[in-house]
Amino acid sequence: MNKASLLLLAILLVSFILRINRLDYPMSQTFAWGDGTRDFLVASHIVRYGEFPLKGPYNLLEESGIKGSPIYFYILAIPLLVYNHPLTLGLINIFLQALVLVLIFLIARVAFGTQTALIALTLFSFNSEIIKQSDYIWQPHLMMPLAYLSLYLFVKAIFGKEVKLLFLSLTTITLAFAIHNSAFPWLFALMIAGFFITKNYFGVLLSIILPAIILYIQVILSSEGIKDFPTQTFFGFISNLNFNLDSILNTFYVNKLFLAALLLLSTLLYYFKRNHFLLGALALFLSPILFASFFDKIRFHYLMLSSGIFAILIAYLLDKIKFTVLKLLLIFTFVWIFSGQLQFIRDFKRPLENQKYIDEISKKIVSQLPNTHSFQVKSYAKDKYTFDYPVLDTILLVPLEERLNSKLAAVFDDNPFNHVQINEKDFIVLACYKFQTYQNSDCREDFLKDNRSYDVIKTLHLSEYISVYLAKYTP
Repeated sequence: MNKASLLLLAILLVSFILRINRLDYPMSQTFAWGDGTRDFLVASHIVRYGEFPLKGPYNLLEESGIKGSPIYFYILAIPLLVYNHPLTLGLINIFLQALVLVLIFLIARVAFGTQTALIALTLFSFNSEIIKQSDYIWQPHLMMPLAYLSLYLFVKAIFGKEVKLLFLSLTTITLAFAIHNSAFPWLFALMIAGFFITKNYFGVLLSIILPAIILYIQVILSSEGIKDFPTQTFFGFISNLNFNLDSILNTFYVNKLFLAALLLLSTLLYYFKRNHFLLGALALFLSPILFASFFDKIRFHYLMLSSGIFAILIAYLLDKIKFTVLKLLLIFTFVWIFSGQLQFIRDFKRPLENQKYIDEISKKIVSQLPNTHSFQVKSYAKDKYTFDYPVLDTILLVPLEERLNSKLAAVFDDNPFNHVQINEKDFIVLACYKFQTYQNSDCREDFLKDNRSYDVIKTLHLSEYISVYLAKYTP
């Protein structure tokens, strides 16, 4: 085994250890807004109760009544056939995030060489925000390995001159798009590149349209159509673009000056070297940022695809430095910067701490319930404003279903949150989730204002970020 292989294995091993430590009940610092537990609940009900959703979660065009493909839920259900527990999906997600690292290495090696690939892997692996993608399964987190697998197949198809791999790449990116629409800019970019490379327009379109129809057929048939296609004003687009550029750059702890230098050096290098893969990498880096800005999406998960390409671009430029000592010094400097001065060490958490925490809360709730068949969960998010947010209900519904061995909710396609609670509402388990440091975690006043027929009769759990109360219906 040569030095490059040993170094690769060492980086992957350390990266995996940092990620396996994140295995836990799907609550991040912001409790993942309940998406991780909502997705588990739906997938678990597919396996346990034979409830088969025909629509996926809301996605890009939620304002227009468009839901995503249900394929996401069915993919999640597969490992639950072996062991039906939230940690199962957490473990699968960690292996998928490790697969992303391998794919970034393989893509960079095929396109730019082994040294560039090792540098890219190192720059990407130790970024704290990237490591946090191992916290819980989620649509963007499942989309990411599929999108990079598609790119790897595409690059292999070009270098190996295997057209079949190119068509398989397009089908794979279509599946990634069906799981989360933040993959659309790569779908579009690879489709256009496929036209130019193969000149087989029919084959390229068939590779995308046929799987898209299969994945979206039920959504298409049941949709009322797009009522108001979301558009963006020029100034709105510029504002979003500025925010999104800051978002992706802040993730790597750099600023727009750094980006300007990256674009300038890449342009000059392309001018002198005529490396078309460098130009393609720039397009793949910028396209998710432009796409998200046009559709008024200013969250990092719409920019995730850009992160791996960003690392590859920096690695390619670093690898062009001829002086070995300077190159190594710069690599260590960029790893230090991109990792937020080794922020992942400060983020290191105790194993399964969320699982123990949620077990403790659910045990308290069950012990205080007067009737286990006449209660529902109601959750409030205390963010900029305080509001009722039903997806957060699943954070408690999942452990309560398990502890009570009882079905508390049902999969429901026409509900925006993919589920409805089926118990009576004689009692309400009121959960208050705090997201802002300047707020407290008490939402009783907001709940009583919205539900005047209830009285809060017990405090079940108090902590800085979660408070749980029991309310009783008093007509």
